Amino acid sequence: MAKKKPSNLAEHPPPTPATFKQLYGTAFRCAKPDCREPLYRVNSDTGETILNSNVAHIHARSEGGPRWKPGMTAEENRHFDNLLPMCEAHAREIDVTPDHYSSPLLREWKQAQSAEFARCQKGWDLSDEQAEEIASVISVVHDAVAAIKSAMPFSPQQRPRADALALAGRRVRAARSTRLNAVAPGRIEELLRKMGAEPGLPVSARAGQFRVLVAPMGAGKTEEAWRWFEAGLQQAYDDDAVDIPVWLEAYEAAGGLEDAVRARLGKDPQSRCRVVVNDLDRVDPPLARRLVSQARQLVEVWPHLAVVATAQPGLDLASAEVIEIEPWPTRRGVELVRVALGSEPPRQVWSPETTELVQRPLTALALAARLAAGRDADVSRLQLLQDLPQTIIANRRPAAASPKVWDALARLAILILQARGPVRAGALGNQADVWQLTDTGLVVERDGRLSFALPVFEQHFGAQAIATEAFAIELAAGRSSFPVWRYAIASAIATSSRESGREMLLCRLAQANPAALSWAINEIESRDMRTGTRMGNNVDPINDSTVLPCPGERAGASIAVGVQLREAYTALLNGFDPSATALANHRDGELMQWGVDLKGDWMTLAEHRELTAPPLVALSDFDQLRDLRASGWRSSTAFLYPSGEFGRWRWARARIQKGLERAVRRRVLATSADSPLTSERMWALSCFVTSTSGLEIGRESISIDELRKSVAYMMESVRNSVSSTWQKGGHMVNSADVIWLDAQFARFEGTVLKRPWPSPDQPMPRHQWRSQDYSPKLAEELTARILVDAVAGYLDLVQTNFSAFGSALGLYSILPADIRGTITQPPEGEHGYPSSLNFSWYPNPNKSPIAAPEVELRTETHPGQWPIWHVPSGARPESRTAYHLPMLEDDVLPLGGHHPASNLAYKWLARDLHALGWLEQPITFHE
Repeated sequence: MAKKKPSNLAEHPPPTPATFKQLYGTAFRCAKPDCREPLYRVNSDTGETILNSNVAHIHARSEGGPRWKPGMTAEENRHFDNLLPMCEAHAREIDVTPDHYSSPLLREWKQAQSAEFARCQKGWDLSDEQAEEIASVISVVHDAVAAIKSAMPFSPQQRPRADALALAGRRVRAARSTRLNAVAPGRIEELLRKMGAEPGLPVSARAGQFRVLVAPMGAGKTEEAWRWFEAGLQQAYDDDAVDIPVWLEAYEAAGGLEDAVRARLGKDPQSRCRVVVNDLDRVDPPLARRLVSQARQLVEVWPHLAVVATAQPGLDLASAEVIEIEPWPTRRGVELVRVALGSEPPRQVWSPETTELVQRPLTALALAARLAAGRDADVSRLQLLQDLPQTIIANRRPAAASPKVWDALARLAILILQARGPVRAGALGNQADVWQLTDTGLVVERDGRLSFALPVFEQHFGAQAIATEAFAIELAAGRSSFPVWRYAIASAIATSSRESGREMLLCRLAQANPAALSWAINEIESRDMRTGTRMGNNVDPINDSTVLPCPGERAGASIAVGVQLREAYTALLNGFDPSATALANHRDGELMQWGVDLKGDWMTLAEHRELTAPPLVALSDFDQLRDLRASGWRSSTAFLYPSGEFGRWRWARARIQKGLERAVRRRVLATSADSPLTSERMWALSCFVTSTSGLEIGRESISIDELRKSVAYMMESVRNSVSSTWQKGGHMVNSADVIWLDAQFARFEGTVLKRPWPSPDQPMPRHQWRSQDYSPKLAEELTARILVDAVAGYLDLVQTNFSAFGSALGLYSILPADIRGTITQPPEGEHGYPSSLNFSWYPNPNKSPIAAPEVELRTETHPGQWPIWHVPSGARPESRTAYHLPMLEDDVLPLGGHHPASNLAYKWLARDLHALGWLEQPITFHE
């Protein structure tokens, strides 16, 4: 119900019915420029004309109303010029949110509405009854504005500044207290005072700057962000010209950082203001990168803003944007433990290991909680964090949590990780179920939504969900899920209580997403998450004991360790399907037989030329590796057995890396039938098999009959040998190439195979470089087509061969993008250097990731100094990609060869795979 207006407020009389007739006679539709709603609508079923509008006042009819104008007379207020016919929705909107609709803006709409009538002479001819109807509607609407305002979502701008400052202080204090649940409740206040009084300036980030606090989990980056935020809060207390600072968790800005800041302030950020975007790691990487980009733009648009974000290492940031959080001084960490305990910790607890624990606030507080519970300090960092949830529950509740509560915490972790943020409390059950969760001290309920008090908890219980099969590791490692599940996956593997359980998780992860397995191993080892060394070079890899097998057991031990290596290798190969046959030698789809021999710590592995079964055999005695060739073994290597927790997985990864490098260098990864790369490979192989000199350049077409005869002849050799190779003119093809070409012709329709790219159009004599045989116009046209085909081919390579990797780990992160560049031709008569192509990527997030780029090229000639690079317009763009991929490409002009689009596509793919750790070096391709 609307509140009764005070009797001493002025109010003008309503407009007359005659004025309504004039208004509707000179307008047909809503006055808001982009609204096409008619003022009356016709019911399609009955043909009845129904009022679809009401009349808004530019200056309110009542004092205190929207855009009230003191001194305005009653006649001016009810005059035609102060009234605006609008659709019902927009008439309410401009009165309920008047700050967004100023009187000058509404007068512009009024003028535009009148101008439209002058052009179209289209309005509504009202009867007296209709005019009376509008008058009654206007009266009702006028009285209902207060009720509508009360029903609208609350705007922070409506809150008095003193209340807003107090609320911001309480919010940050409550959030900090929640993260200190590891401490006994009676110690939290003193701990907050101690942390607030810590000497030293908080983070340095001035107006117009964007900075990111970077540190591993638990290193204190959020604590430093809080100190910076509270300093801004004090500035707002002292100076009314300073806006109240804004604290946002990263997921709260998913709809756009500027909109989130504006919503929190209730207005545009027009004064000095500090903004914190916390925990970029708790959202998926594409959103984190987008927020970083938006923060950069925000401080450009609003230069009085300063924005600070927090993140773990891994984001692509300019060096000037990064503030690395150093480990805490030992003294500071020890003092934190003392305050949290309320007494001096026992001297005997200090050792080099515990000293390292107190250099991070999270582990320092976890150590204090462990000591307060009467437990010892002889614990690894990982075990300390594993025990933290139970320690907190023990501090908050004397009785141990029931299995039902632990299951609910795992379910909550699944929901939060899948939703990328807090979830509705009702998703976990009734209010009693929610109380059980919040009572643990691990879960926070805010505005009806649940989240964990610390990021480490959602990872811990996410890991529990994986370990107990409540959430399959294959789902967690999926393209869309892996970015937010990655730390939980690493934790599940690192904390697996049984060797067999950990290896089972690794096998499943390898087959689901090889890149995820590689990342998890690197993460576990780099973060020192291990609880201890399981294997050394002198440990038996069969039974984890320190006793090596006796010489008489050598064959059995050799087979046993061979099974371990082959299992890891096969699991990773399966994860690379359908490229597995290009990464390792197969016959009829089966991996070739291995011969193995374990002698002490040394392993010898040979691969058979012909056999695939049995998968493993023990090698007979031999003196030199070359002696194995006489027994049918194709290749042999000797190496120290890869012992240790992840030894066999590192070895399998390295072996696949070599196969992947070979396949990429030869450009033989799987492609779809309609890929431009398929056409180029088919043409190049066809030229090879039908010529005497390898890849002939000048051919325009090849007869299919001729091709079929040549391929049929070569297929005879393929069928009658284990592996065949042919060499011509410095080029080589093998059995796999011929089999692939034969399969292509089985689907080919037509009598002639045509060259994919046109021949040069320049007259003889030919230039030193084939690309210069093309005229500038044709060179521009063909290069643009090649770039479009290269992007399509690159996407096809990624989606066909690395579908599990996907955008989750950065592949094709540069797309969608457009291309602008320059072809630089040497002046006529100069032949010492080739023509070059220099182009820049321009990310275009408004396009589909698979959309073809728009290519804009121009040609230049530069006598004298040769340009290193050239950007057609503007400065060199900054990289926003996940793995620091260059936004600018410098290469020779890709014309005149057999694989122009393939060379570019494989170059980009090789660069991505190198960034992911699957290739040792990027690769450049030339004809």
